[in-house]
Amino acid sequence: MNGDLRVWDARFGHSKCLVLVKEAHDLGVAGSDFSLCHGMQELLAGSTDVDFPFGTFLLATCGFDNNVKLWAVATSCPKLSVSIKAVLKGHESNVMCVAISNKGHLVASGSGDKMVIIWSTGSYENLYKIDYHSRYVTCCSFSSDDSLLVTGSGGSGNECALAVWRLDHGDDFIDFHGIFVQEAKSANIGSVLENPLNKQLSNWATEDVCIWLKQEGLNDYINSFRGNKIDGNGLMHLTEDMLKKHLNVGKYFRAKY
Repeated sequence: MNGDLRVWDARFGHSKCLVLVKEAHDLGVAGSDFSLCHGMQELLAGSTDVDFPFGTFLLATCGFDNNVKLWAVATSCPKLSVSIKAVLKGHESNVMCVAISNKGHLVASGSGDKMVIIWSTGSYENLYKIDYHSRYVTCCSFSSDDSLLVTGSGGSGNECALAVWRLDHGDDFIDFHGIFVQEAKSANIGSVLENPLNKQLSNWATEDVCIWLKQEGLNDYINSFRGNKIDGNGLMHLTEDMLKKHLNVGKYFRAKY
């Protein structure tokens, strides 16, 4: 692997290379992800933003130089161009995966150092480190509404792991101060290891369901679910009619879940 980065024209299936960036990452490029938000938002708003002008999109790459890099891919010029915006340093081993949130404000990266780092695409700051996986992190992805992050680690046998994390932040998505990551709304990121919900839904006991209701802020329904002995298997088979008539569950719960 020579570390070169290529941007291809995928419109017509002829696999034409439009841009070649030599030695984008020393020793090789391991992953990449595009964000269409930056370009589309500026396009719709008619923005004259210097960093991301009309028709410019964000590209994140990672590699075996332990770095994450952010690039501006400009499509409005006569010839497509790629320019470096930031080099994000924080991992201590090969960065094996990278993902941009759907709103384009966050980047997640996973590494051979077993760490997941969440970065700001605005300030380029290291916002949070997840120290959970016992093996190298090989994949990560945001949910469509950016409320969840999935991370996976590789290994043999039982050493493979998949974790789902909840991202909570303030109402102002541009201000990242105080952003934190947690699993199942636990106060301590390490408590994911002891969380009783860290198992298949079908194996939840009634008390596990009550814990989940509490974590979701649905305390009003705990007594009803406990009284009707709703376990994980029962939760999976609840119908809207059962929720309404037998559990007295309101419209908010039914609409959300």
